[in-house]
Amino acid sequence: MNITRLRFGLFVWGLGLVAPVLAFGADTELIAASRELRKQWLHAWSPAWPELVVSIVAVVLYAVRASQLGARLPRWRALCFLTGIVVLTLASSSPIDPIGEDGMFWVHMLQHVLIGDLAALLLVLGVTGPILQPVLKMRWVQALHRLTHPAAAFVLWTVLLVGWHVPVAYQAALEHSWVHGIEHISFLTAGLVMLSLIHI
Repeated sequence: MNITRLRFGLFVWGLGLVAPVLAFGADTELIAASRELRKQWLHAWSPAWPELVVSIVAVVLYAVRASQLGARLPRWRALCFLTGIVVLTLASSSPIDPIGEDGMFWVHMLQHVLIGDLAALLLVLGVTGPILQPVLKMRWVQALHRLTHPAAAFVLWTVLLVGWHVPVAYQAALEHSWVHGIEHISFLTAGLVMLSLIHI
């Protein structure tokens, strides 16, 4: 493992975790968000079907490949992958989503941290070279491998993070569910690319 890539990846991952709190995590807003979450937790569940369908397909494909590998796939990796899927589902279908869209900006940022940082980390830890072998043989996937260079990964991650919070893009994501879905997919993709630098 390249230690420089490992340190760089961990640094950016940590930055992604703390940046929303440093920028938007005022105590009063944290308290308000906590109260709102408790109040709506049983009533504001709204399945995000596109994300759920993608998650189900991912789990099925992973399970098929895992059954082919058998004991060669450590159980802890499978657990990490499934936990990552659960985190994605909670981030997109739980009350976190409507509360964030209703103007609780800190909760909205928490959702992005769950998708682009925590879920991405768990998914990356859940895969191995053998799991991905059928996909890695595809030419277009091999071409995309260049994005895992530290400089390219950092630029992609930064552009997406900043770009989606430009007022026009941010408002579009709030008003159109399909735009919001694309936003989440892009955050997850950027997180996966960045965290592939620290894959073990």
